[in-house]
Amino acid sequence: MNKLFAHWLLLTGLLFCCANISVFAASGCFTLCFDHTPVAMIWCGNDLPNDEPVTVLLTASKKSSINYNEGQLYVKFVSDKHPRVDYQKGQNPQTTRWVALLAPFGITAIQKAFPRLPAMDLYYRIKFDKSELTEELIAKLQRYPYIEFAEKVPLHKTFLTPNDIHPNQYNVLITQAQQAWDITTGSSNIVIGMVDDAVRLDHEDLAANIWTNPGEVAGNGLDDDGNGYIDDINGWDAADNDNNPNPPASADNFTFSHGTHCAGIAAAVTDNGIGIASVSFNVRLMAVKIADDATEQLTGAMEGVEYAIASGADVISMSWGGGAPAATEQAVFTTAHNQGIVLIAAAGNDNTSDLMYPASYQYIISVGASNNSDLRADFSNFGDSIDVMAPGVQIWSTVATNTSSYEFYDGTSMACPYVAGLAALMLSFDPTATPDRIEQCLEETADDIDGLNAGFEGQLGAGRVNAFLAVQCTPSEPIANFNWSAQPPCAGEVFTFTDISAGTNLDSWVWSFPGGTPSSSTAQNPTVSYPAAGSYLVTLTASNYLGSSTITKTVIVAPPSAYIIGAAVILLGYVVPVEVTFTGSPPWTFTYSNGAATTTVSGVTDNPYILNLAPQFTTTYTLTAMNNASCTGTVGGTATIVVIVPSEINDICDNALPFPTLNIGTQSCIVGNNANAFAELPYINQNNCAGIPMPGPAADLWYSFVAVSNILDVSLTFDMDTAVVALYEGACNALIGRDCAVSTTGNINATFAPVSPGLTYHIQISGGSATDVGDFQLCLENYGETIDEICMLGQSLVATPPPVLGTYLPGQNVSFCFTVEGYNQNAADWFHGLVPVLGNGWDASTLTPTSIPPPCSGGGAWDWYPMLITSNGGGSGVITGPQGPGFFFESDAGCPGVCDPFDPGDNFGDPTDVTCGWEFCFTVSTLAACPPAFDGQNLSITFRNFSDSETGSWGVTSICPEDPEYTFKAVISCCAIPILTGTFPTCAQPNIGVITATSNAGIPPYEFAWSTGFVETDNVSSTISNLPAGFYVVTVTDSEGCAKEASFTLIAQNDFTIQVSADPTICSGEGAQLNVIGGVSYVWAPSLGLSANNIANPIASPPSTTQYVVVATDVSGCTAYGIITVNVNPEPDVDAGQGGVICPGESFNLFASGGFAYSWSPPDGLSVTNFPNPVATPAQTTTYTVTVTGNYGCSATDNVTVVVAPPPFFPVNNIDTVACSTDVLEMQLTDINYISNYDYEWSPTTGLDNPNIPNPIATVTGDITYTITVTNPQGCQTVRTVEIILNNADFSVNLGVDTVLCNGGTLNLSAGTGFSTYLWSDGSTADNITASQSGTYAVTVTNEFGCAAVDEIEINIDSAQPEITGNLTITEGQSTILSTQQGFAEYLWSNGGITPAITVSEGGDYSVSVTNSNGCTGSDAVIVQALSRNELLIPSAFSPNADGINDLFRAVNSNPIETFNLIVYNRWGNLLFETDNILTGWNGSYKNTDSEMGVYVYFIEVTFEGGVAKTYKGNVTLIR
Repeated sequence: MNKLFAHWLLLTGLLFCCANISVFAASGCFTLCFDHTPVAMIWCGNDLPNDEPVTVLLTASKKSSINYNEGQLYVKFVSDKHPRVDYQKGQNPQTTRWVALLAPFGITAIQKAFPRLPAMDLYYRIKFDKSELTEELIAKLQRYPYIEFAEKVPLHKTFLTPNDIHPNQYNVLITQAQQAWDITTGSSNIVIGMVDDAVRLDHEDLAANIWTNPGEVAGNGLDDDGNGYIDDINGWDAADNDNNPNPPASADNFTFSHGTHCAGIAAAVTDNGIGIASVSFNVRLMAVKIADDATEQLTGAMEGVEYAIASGADVISMSWGGGAPAATEQAVFTTAHNQGIVLIAAAGNDNTSDLMYPASYQYIISVGASNNSDLRADFSNFGDSIDVMAPGVQIWSTVATNTSSYEFYDGTSMACPYVAGLAALMLSFDPTATPDRIEQCLEETADDIDGLNAGFEGQLGAGRVNAFLAVQCTPSEPIANFNWSAQPPCAGEVFTFTDISAGTNLDSWVWSFPGGTPSSSTAQNPTVSYPAAGSYLVTLTASNYLGSSTITKTVIVAPPSAYIIGAAVILLGYVVPVEVTFTGSPPWTFTYSNGAATTTVSGVTDNPYILNLAPQFTTTYTLTAMNNASCTGTVGGTATIVVIVPSEINDICDNALPFPTLNIGTQSCIVGNNANAFAELPYINQNNCAGIPMPGPAADLWYSFVAVSNILDVSLTFDMDTAVVALYEGACNALIGRDCAVSTTGNINATFAPVSPGLTYHIQISGGSATDVGDFQLCLENYGETIDEICMLGQSLVATPPPVLGTYLPGQNVSFCFTVEGYNQNAADWFHGLVPVLGNGWDASTLTPTSIPPPCSGGGAWDWYPMLITSNGGGSGVITGPQGPGFFFESDAGCPGVCDPFDPGDNFGDPTDVTCGWEFCFTVSTLAACPPAFDGQNLSITFRNFSDSETGSWGVTSICPEDPEYTFKAVISCCAIPILTGTFPTCAQPNIGVITATSNAGIPPYEFAWSTGFVETDNVSSTISNLPAGFYVVTVTDSEGCAKEASFTLIAQNDFTIQVSADPTICSGEGAQLNVIGGVSYVWAPSLGLSANNIANPIASPPSTTQYVVVATDVSGCTAYGIITVNVNPEPDVDAGQGGVICPGESFNLFASGGFAYSWSPPDGLSVTNFPNPVATPAQTTTYTVTVTGNYGCSATDNVTVVVAPPPFFPVNNIDTVACSTDVLEMQLTDINYISNYDYEWSPTTGLDNPNIPNPIATVTGDITYTITVTNPQGCQTVRTVEIILNNADFSVNLGVDTVLCNGGTLNLSAGTGFSTYLWSDGSTADNITASQSGTYAVTVTNEFGCAAVDEIEINIDSAQPEITGNLTITEGQSTILSTQQGFAEYLWSNGGITPAITVSEGGDYSVSVTNSNGCTGSDAVIVQALSRNELLIPSAFSPNADGINDLFRAVNSNPIETFNLIVYNRWGNLLFETDNILTGWNGSYKNTDSEMGVYVYFIEVTFEGGVAKTYKGNVTLIR
């Protein structure tokens, strides 16, 4: 997944760019301090020479930050020409500049951030104590031109979660690693850089796989392999900067074991019978320790990555990170990727989609965590930044407690090394696989787990990695492809075919070249030629062990070609680029023609090639021939350049030709020829320029330009005998000579400085005489020196009166005002003095100040010192001078030594905020006497500036050694150069020209001798008239013979004039309409930024300030031109500052810069919207846009993102707990697992087994409330409470004493009212029940707190059940005894008897009632039948169920019988039973089959003893 830093820009930050990057202005001071003490300095740029190495020692701050390392910045320099910064604290610095810069911020070190990575040579790390000044330091650094950006250094933490033990190592199983091992078991040539807190090297399951540096000799104290590290045998401790990556002795299962645990997951020794199996099986493990022994913080994270890169790791595993990106870190990882290193990082454990770094940097594979069911771990981050998932829950691996210790951890920290190990396994199988190929295979072969993770579809990357499929994916079958070196080749040219086939370990190439020589080849990259032009088929078959692939392409063989194209409209002298494009093999040679001549260019390798052309008239260019080393080619195309020739030649200042617009640091050129220029006098200060006398008059041309920076490089190539280039400041009628250069060698290369941006200057180019003419090319390059080289900002001079043609008369008094608009300074060097150094033509005694500036600082005064001054800095500085007379500043701040009122150099200068400036004014007169030898005496004035030094003494060492001195140039003229005025002829009246020469100095009368031959004498002036256009010279001689020459050019004035619109001012990106009035056709130049170049009113939208020239033609063909300058004000350089990460409810200070008016949007959460630094308190992650209006009214925008980090993930399942016991209880407060990089703090700690884990065991003896504060890496906190109430358990429930119930009796059992719940032993939930059975009855009641009480009662059921026994049938005259059980307390018989037994002799009903000892009563009753002697007793029912009771139906006799017969019928009259034995009864069956229950009929015949016979018949009921 491509993770661009545009977050930081996070990146991010990172971050994470982006908003985290500050771009420094190209000029401006790096202000460290406005302290007025002698040791304070202001660093104004690069005054650190390359031969002054400075080493800076840093001491890391022990303070910690949630998102960033406090007191640390990354800084990137613009180029390798930056000042060398190697300053060791405590040593004598070789330069004081950096010391003065860094002191106010407590900076302890500036050093290369990654010195072992050549690609990171421009990146430095600054460490400083005053972390509260971080934003101010960044703002200061923004003014340093050598620095591209500065940014905070992100803070990193590990991502792990120790948890309960799990019985198996499912991660190997679920990813099919065992099947992958059937393909490869890894290679010891592949190395994983385990960049983590520490790795225990002697662990039983790691030791055999620990990497050994093959290039290092142990213990010799040398860096044998040259990687920048001494004796790094098995790795490096990047946090403590030594060669021991082991954890400290204090390591246990959860402290300093994170890296050891990750190491085991990635590369534990496998198939060794102990410990665990790692996915990589047999690769090597480079141990890189990044945690500080003392603090456990990851202080060496990026230094550890640097070591892994520099030491040749193939894979780097990073189970750590943070929420802030940094552009510097992205550059490190880009370097690693470009070196073919696979980068793996943990996605984070915050259960959020927010970006985490380094996982979200580009080129890094971001890994989330899943469990053994392929469900997303509830702590794992998710979202677009995730690339793949891997097992990260309940992971069993090595820890550092001892050599054989293991533990279970949870976290994306555990998922990351698993993928790192898998990547190493893949590289073992295919070492040629690139990092991009490894990532592609991991993603393409991952198992899709979206369907198992509802709500997270598309947010879990490509899915959970599959080792088996990933290993197979890496090796690829061939995909044949090729290209060739010549495009196209020509006949006979030998060229190379290059194999670019894809595939693993290609081992065979078969080429076919029908028609070529050779016709076939088996080389990988063969060379071939073809005899003739045409189309040819080329076939390549590429093979490896997986198969082969064939591709056929058509090669066109054709001659090379060249094509010219271009069109432009330019002013005469302008240079225009034209493109020539080529086909075929370089180098090329081509010839072009302008219609009159040809030019040949050879050895061309650039395509396209740029021809810089400057025709003198409209020209069409064509190509006439071309070839390369093998063949002659074809040509085509045209380039037409329309040249606009101004009607007035630029041979006087007023007609100066505008130079092409200058851009900083870019050379602009113009060509010219002075053959048609009138031979006017050069500006007189060219005399003796560079020591060479300049004859006059000379043929000259004039140009004007607007400066864009402070240094002007002038390059002139010429074919005159002598050439002069001169620079002027001011208007044409008040020119001030600034500088000049002369040469006879054909080249002039000069630097003129200073020039002030925005001012218009004139340049005069002339030959050595009126006849010294020829072609020339003038090139100008305007650029800015660094702030160390230029201090005087915006220097300008006003001379009143201005010199006349660079001359003043003897005894002439002149007033000068010199303005300094600003001064670059640092904390120890301030503007201290300005001395005008006079040429020898001035009378120094007349030098008088007329205006002394007020101070910028308000802490002293400027004054004029009329004498020469020698200063020793109050006794503490180097003796300097003499200097003066001049302007010097006296500070109120005192002196380093004893103040000398006559020594202004013994104290301090005048500090400024750069917006304040000074104006120094004075008058001075030229020498009054002017003998002929004095004519031409030097009237230059050089303005020399001085700063103070650390001692306060001025002039010791200029802080700006390259600061050019401003020099005014003029000469003395013993008699006045005549002043010429004229009236010009016109087209309609070509001979009406008039020139008047006036002399206002010298001794009259004057002789005026004109070049026309006319001579006259007059006391004042002479006039010639009726003149045509031309060049005229007059020589004026006074009465004492002093002669001066002057010239005047009459130019025929075009009657046709035009009006152009005023110069518009626009903002960059806007447009302005240009207008010209007059004429019928138009040509504008340049055409850059114009909507059209041939209309009267085009729209101009140039990228920068541009002068447009319009040439208009009237109906008569007369032309006129005008110039409109479109001033383009730049957009403000808007910087919305760096974003940041806050917690919900927190605030973040926004800092915008770049203008004076600010508007922020959206307004959500902002304290104000129209202030540069509002306070943002967004409710959610918000990107704010600031629109800034700059000094020119132009606006621009920038964005900054404030990330609102989620509160810590702490889903409490049991937050309130109640215990009900007076006993000591042990309970686990929560069931939440530990999450790595979270901090847990319980208070109070009373009774807790560990107050710094989420789920401690609490031992409590009374009521207590615990509070837990959970803090995540962003510093966000979640606070939860667990209240334990030991409710008093002495309440009770009473069911009463055990009770005996009489049988059939009941007892109401009540538990009482007011309880919350009731539960009886029979399941009832009412507050009472009725008991009627014997047994134990129990009740459990709970109160409102859920506390319980229990009681029980035993109930026994008692009964008094008497049973009367005895003979219940008696015969008349007999008696029987009825009795019941003994032991009852009372007896009462129905006959009144009160004893257990009674005797009865009569038939009837008898009963007994008894009472036992428990008061229970019972009764029984019987019927005593008194039978007559001759009667049978016959039952009415019987039940034949074999229970021994009433099983037979039979008659009972009370008297002996003689005969008996019993017959039983069913209801249908069927005989069922018959017997003649009274003792035999019917058993209810018929033929051994049970008869149905029902009523049956019996018939009995009986004869009693004595002969009495009777018959009985009736019904009997059979009951079953």
